[in-house]
Amino acid sequence: MKLLFVVEPDFFEGYLNGRRIPLLLRMVQALVEGQDVHVALGPDRHALTIPNSALNMDAAYSTAELTPVEGTAIYDLAVFQKGRSLPEKEELSWRKCALMLNDALARQAYNQLYELLSGRFGLDLYRVSAPLRLLQGLRRDITQMNRFDIIYVQTNPEATFLRRIAPRATARIEILNNAKLTRDLFPDMIRLPGGMRRRDFILPVPPGIRREPEYAWFLRRLSTHEDLCARTTVLAPRGFARHVPQGMVHDSDVPDIHAYLQGFACVLVPTKHFTGLNNRVFQAAAAGCDVIASPEALAGLIPNTPELAKMPRSFAAFLEAMRGYPEAALTAKMLLSC
Repeated sequence: MKLLFVVEPDFFEGYLNGRRIPLLLRMVQALVEGQDVHVALGPDRHALTIPNSALNMDAAYSTAELTPVEGTAIYDLAVFQKGRSLPEKEELSWRKCALMLNDALARQAYNQLYELLSGRFGLDLYRVSAPLRLLQGLRRDITQMNRFDIIYVQTNPEATFLRRIAPRATARIEILNNAKLTRDLFPDMIRLPGGMRRRDFILPVPPGIRREPEYAWFLRRLSTHEDLCARTTVLAPRGFARHVPQGMVHDSDVPDIHAYLQGFACVLVPTKHFTGLNNRVFQAAAAGCDVIASPEALAGLIPNTPELAKMPRSFAAFLEAMRGYPEAALTAKMLLSC
């Protein structure tokens, strides 16, 4: 079987972010199954190989080898990164096409609308525009579900949402759970707790200006609790430094997130906020970290368990969980057993 992945031109440059994680995992899965994998980076195509010595996801990403290919090709499946397309060429064709959706636009807007109505993170222009974006997202998601043969999503809630809004769509929805696929493809990256951890809490902030307000809000509230600030480190882009309270450590430009996380006892995830989130939660567990997360962040990763019911649903509950750590957290063993 021959697969073509149509991704952003700089896909293998920079760092492994939430947009790239699902596609990389699907590539590695195909390679493990003995399939030929070609990658379209802009107008150019390359054959992909990954050394067997890559024991974790970041290593697989950084050591990927690309060999230019040309000429006519017929692919069994073409997998498109969201927002990517190929110019029509007679020498290229595929029997089926798939979209790596990550998060449906309408569901993203729905989550923001929920946070707006609940007052959970205050007011900002991005959340105020949620009703309009919900309508636009519904139309865009339904259109995409009729253009592709397969839609890849990460969780059951995501699949359920799409089936509900477009019951007559022609696409087949497949769940490609980042966390479980990571565990299957990179079993050697699993490190259960052992030895001393340098610091207590780590709050990873994803890049992107739209995501800053909720984290800035969370840190403003946390800044009045000096005891917890002294135990917390923020992992965020350099431009986020203005939001980091005094007395709290700010790290950025981490080359290997898996190795970095092993220096912390617990990862904080206050909301569901960006694509690939459940994989980051799983990476935390794989590094032997505990996790304190909102139920939305764990949706689809730990379904309908007593542990999920205990997760904090408000800032006050987060404070209580942090002060009650480690009893109030999900352990790495809990996350890895799902």
